[in-house]
Amino acid sequence: MKLNPYDSFYRRRRPHWQRADTWHFITFRLEGTLPRKTIQCLNEESKEIKEQLKNKYPDKIETQAFYFYQWQFKWIDNYLDKQSNLTYLKKDEIATIVRNAICFYENEKYQLNAWVIMPNHVHLLLKPNVENKLKQILQQIKSYTGKEINKFLKIHGTFWQNEGFDHWVRPGKLLYWQNYIINNPVKAGLCKSPEEWIWSSAYKK
Repeated sequence: MKLNPYDSFYRRRRPHWQRADTWHFITFRLEGTLPRKTIQCLNEESKEIKEQLKNKYPDKIETQAFYFYQWQFKWIDNYLDKQSNLTYLKKDEIATIVRNAICFYENEKYQLNAWVIMPNHVHLLLKPNVENKLKQILQQIKSYTGKEINKFLKIHGTFWQNEGFDHWVRPGKLLYWQNYIINNPVKAGLCKSPEEWIWSSAYKK
């Protein structure tokens, strides 16, 4: 893929394609929300999925990678919705810190289409302005909230898991990801309708 000067690509455990002035679906979660045994289980299932994708899309490496990371994201997200050990974001004071940080630079550095704060992770649908890179925006949000939450909890160490999930939204998929985000609390059994979840862009007072 050819990048313009404001696009970026970097790879850690997974690839991160980030495009300027384009909507991105983003997820970041609390550090420690995937125990070692869970990661082992994920890795075992990942081997099977990769083999299936190789057989289904031979010689199409990018297509294999796209569907694999989609599968991996949903596997982890479903696990997080059921996990109940680390749920700091359920505290109103902590969720308020995260909400305020998410909304602070709205319209100045980025546009927000949808967002939700779950008990152990956060989803955003965000479009950086041309002069602002998504990587730096997320670093600012996570760095500030991590420090403030650690102060509130009187703890030390890494609050957010280092690498999140992000990808730019393909044409025709904006509404799909918007609905995915605002319906996440409903899917997780936290409320009956998106409008009931206070820590969401869909909340209606």
